[in-house]
Amino acid sequence: MRTPLLCLALLAPALGLPACKADPVEEERPAPRRPDEPRALMYHFEDQVLVVAKSGDEAKVRAALQACLATPADFTAVFGERGAALHAAYTANIVPKFLAEAPAFLIARAKEGYTEVAVRPVGPALPDYTMPGDQVTLDAMAKKQPMMSVWLRQPEQTLGVRLEGWLYREGRWVTVLKLHREITRLAGAAEEAPAADAAPE
Repeated sequence: MRTPLLCLALLAPALGLPACKADPVEEERPAPRRPDEPRALMYHFEDQVLVVAKSGDEAKVRAALQACLATPADFTAVFGERGAALHAAYTANIVPKFLAEAPAFLIARAKEGYTEVAVRPVGPALPDYTMPGDQVTLDAMAKKQPMMSVWLRQPEQTLGVRLEGWLYREGRWVTVLKLHREITRLAGAAEEAPAADAAPE
């Protein structure tokens, strides 16, 4: 049995009516249930970072990454009394190299087809996605909170480029990438320093 719509489509040429072409249905991205879940970070990275990396504009990529840097308040909230020292080390030793090298690196990867974004939570319960450095950063937190890594991959590939240390703070995504190096360095320096109240020999 033919439906009325099908009959109208068949009769259209005979009636001198233009044949209708169905508009393609755009597939909508599922909305994140919460702003701090992996899907939300995936969309953020796709829309704010990857899209400008594809454009090849280093200045725009740098600005997008600059917006993802953690603030002193973020460090204090997450790392407690160690936050100020860690933020100073992050600002002095991590951020300059990150902003100098990451834009060209991401643009090059985008040109090579690394245009698929995946996000993976890290932690003791997820050993397949957690690196030793991730655990160092998690252990240093005074206030535990989820941390994630972003993966850039070529289509149909499982391995790719990993960008670590993503946290959701006060309505924005920030990265504390490579912070484990500074945590380890500062801990070592503290162990080597003589106690302030040690009695003189």
